Amino acid sequence: MTFILFALGQLAMHCERLPSLPCGRKLELHTNDAEIGGRVWKAAPLLCAWLAEAQPEIEGASICELGAGTGAVGLYAAGLGATRVLLTDGSSRLVSLLRENAAVNSWARCSSIEVQQLTWGGDAVPEGCFDWVLGSDLTYDDEARALLCHTLHRLLANAAAKGHVTRALLAEEHGTPEPTSVDGLFRDADLDAFIATAEEHGLEIQPLGAAETG
Repeated sequence: MTFILFALGQLAMHCERLPSLPCGRKLELHTNDAEIGGRVWKAAPLLCAWLAEAQPEIEGASICELGAGTGAVGLYAAGLGATRVLLTDGSSRLVSLLRENAAVNSWARCSSIEVQQLTWGGDAVPEGCFDWVLGSDLTYDDEARALLCHTLHRLLANAAAKGHVTRALLAEEHGTPEPTSVDGLFRDADLDAFIATAEEHGLEIQPLGAAETG
């Protein structure tokens, strides 16, 4: 069974800006306000902070970022010493932005930073095996959930077929909480919908911090 590690984005309120890298440098990121993915959303700093704490697992690893937008998460992983980073997005304008940000941050300790346009839902996925598939603020769109889960499944299944374990880590900001019949408990309809869609595609969610399984 394939597992996804899922970071609950309500913690992002404690990390509004991208953290500095351990070396003291900060990423320089250009944005594009004409595209919804052309800015750094709240879950990206949370995910970058987690990556910094997990630097020994990121250093020397191969990374694929889905729905990269500005490339904040993937480029942060490059700054932590990932060996290969592939930044992907479905928008041609954001692919151009990714190339621009990759060039601006070419100082990062990474032997290969690549950019590729990737439309979710197709059978074609990036070649090669990745140690990590990363994404932040990707599950909010009702129409895109199934397409995202299809692409995640293809990436993880392709790696498994080659005997490689790929871990996928998504960070999300919670949607509007909905009260339940139990006092003090709330539900997140968007998160519930994503989990249900993931299960339909043979994926299982694990909250971040739960035991990891490949």
